[in-house]
Amino acid sequence: MKILKEHYHEVFNHKVSINEKVLEHLKERTMSQELGEPPNQQQIMVAIQKMKNNKAPSITGVTTDMQKSLHIAAINLLTDVIQDFWMNPDCDFE
Repeated sequence: MKILKEHYHEVFNHKVSINEKVLEHLKERTMSQELGEPPNQQQIMVAIQKMKNNKAPSITGVTTDMQKSLHIAAINLLTDVIQDFWMNPDCDFE
């Protein structure tokens, strides 16, 4: 679980720089309200199963094959982490 926690902490807390001036030139699109809801466990499981096999691991060493082999208890934990982050993007999962 520690490896998964480190992996998702890195994924969800990755810092990027944004050039605000570029954003001014983007065309605004219609927002789909259904995309604002946090993903449920079934959606997360489907997304994991759609990941390509035999890919190089991330910096944490977690591979897609490892994620596809998660026990249901780990899927439950992962779902909780993703949903918590979705609702509170500024929270720290340490």
